[in-house]
Amino acid sequence: MDLFPYIDQLWIGEDRNYNTPPDYWLVEISGIPFGIPSQMLQGGGNPWRGMVYGMTNRAGWTGAPPNHIWNFWDRYDIKDKTMAGYWEADNPITTDNDSVKTTVYKGERESVIAVANFGSTDQICSLHINYQQLGYNGSAIHFMIPKIEGYQNERQLDHLDHLTIPAGRGYLIVLSAEK
Repeated sequence: MDLFPYIDQLWIGEDRNYNTPPDYWLVEISGIPFGIPSQMLQGGGNPWRGMVYGMTNRAGWTGAPPNHIWNFWDRYDIKDKTMAGYWEADNPITTDNDSVKTTVYKGERESVIAVANFGSTDQICSLHINYQQLGYNGSAIHFMIPKIEGYQNERQLDHLDHLTIPAGRGYLIVLSAEK
């Protein structure tokens, strides 16, 4: 513990089973309980589930390089956003399906929603957004799934009801708001 002030990231994601429940991810893989980011190592991890915890695989390790996700982070200024995960009582975005978990990266006019299916079959869910808690006008919202090579194809969304989330995968959804 006395060395924690000098640690800037963890490798506790090595030799892990990435087909485990969300609470295992939170406690055993993510590094969030320690306030330090972690990386997924074994086989490149699961990039969709990893984004729920703010994680990618380690560059140059195994699996596809995370460059495309890093580019997405840069394009949508993830460094300037505040993260609120499903484990927090005041997360402004929730889901109606226990197999699907969400984390929001909240910005002033734009947020990124990480959605991941922790089940072994495709799941249908609706995302419920507390616009007031986000500080957005709920009548002037736009949703988009941007293209990220090797991760997801671009799609425009009219709403976040009855989304099909593929087994073991998910989406990064950009929510744009007018204040």
